[in-house]
Amino acid sequence: MSNELIYALDFGTSNTLLGAATPLGSIDSIPLDFQNKNPHVMRSLIYTPREYEWLYGNECYEKYLTNEGEGRFFRSFKSLLSRETFEGTTIHDKRVSVEEIVARFIREVRNRANSFYQRDIDSVVVGRPVMFGDTKRSDEVALARFEKALKMAGFKNVEFCYEPVAAAKSYNETYESKKKVLIADLGGGTSDFSVINLQNKRFSSEDILSVAGINVAGDSFDFNLMRDYVMPNLGSRVKYKRPASNMENGLSKKLLDQLCSPAIFSLINDTHIQNYVEDALDFVEEESDIKKLENLERLFDHKLGYDLMRNVENSKIYLSSHSETKLSYKRWGMNIESLIQKSDYFESCSEVSESIDKTLNEALKLANCRTSDIDFVLCTGGTVQHPLIAKKLTEKFGVEKIRWSNIHGAVTKGLAARAFELIQK
Repeated sequence: MSNELIYALDFGTSNTLLGAATPLGSIDSIPLDFQNKNPHVMRSLIYTPREYEWLYGNECYEKYLTNEGEGRFFRSFKSLLSRETFEGTTIHDKRVSVEEIVARFIREVRNRANSFYQRDIDSVVVGRPVMFGDTKRSDEVALARFEKALKMAGFKNVEFCYEPVAAAKSYNETYESKKKVLIADLGGGTSDFSVINLQNKRFSSEDILSVAGINVAGDSFDFNLMRDYVMPNLGSRVKYKRPASNMENGLSKKLLDQLCSPAIFSLINDTHIQNYVEDALDFVEEESDIKKLENLERLFDHKLGYDLMRNVENSKIYLSSHSETKLSYKRWGMNIESLIQKSDYFESCSEVSESIDKTLNEALKLANCRTSDIDFVLCTGGTVQHPLIAKKLTEKFGVEKIRWSNIHGAVTKGLAARAFELIQK
């Protein structure tokens, strides 16, 4: 790698940060998006209303609404890397691969960083989740695609580092004796855990006792809220029968899952929605069912899906500190209202939190240690703040062992520290 300057990239499902290292030391993060409240955090968003206009980060939502949804909007597209069956999509009548989508965003991040430093930098240390996908095969596919995207974005020298391991490198406290630390790194797309022996801010590869991860995190909580409280207003539970048939018809599980997924929503073929709505409207009789189907039709006619999902995400965040919320969405004739009780919503998410907890237990098992052996838990990533996750961690380890790190910047700081190590060699 270049010994002058190396970038440290934390490309996340929801947010992206970039730090750097020079011979004089490391920089935790640099400003990437001045339209964001925290300019050091860039939302992982792409919006292209027309062929030669591409927008990134926080400006995407406003432009998306101004253009009434014209063009294509991409959110959580990092998750597409591990989908083996997804090879690409059509954008402005051109076939574009998943690598090209990711590369376009990372290239923009790199260009903004290059402008900041007034230099063309092609070396980078990149964070990667412990598991990109649900299987070893999907993880391998995702990593290969990710590396290809990084190269397409202009990086010639790439080193990967597990995200929870990077988070551990960012921890500032020092101890005379080794401490056994559990790193809990939960973002939008993945939940990663690692058990590490930590002493005096340093550790070697032998001190990494285990890593474990799952392709379940913040987007999974959004998925459940969308499925259980929003989609019923869009006809997901409408059932109908054609004349002279006893077969009950309705929205397929596959299409429902796609409608609830932030990463997949933009890839849905509008014709499938149109055909379903037209077919259902021919046979439903209840006025309430007709209104729900019309809501779904208008959602796609006016390209409002991602605006609605932003409201869903905000409702999830609000429920973290309130007992209930009323999700109300009214645009272009759409009328969605849903009263969400925190207790009911959390119960619907129990499977998500249990799968994350199972992965945590796997990390402990691989490290051959019990919860009582852990000296403290270092928490990072936006989803680690979710009440269901925070509760499980405190119940399992005790509140006195929980350390809330730099929620969004810990991984980048650790990656920059690793980049500085490479410069010193």
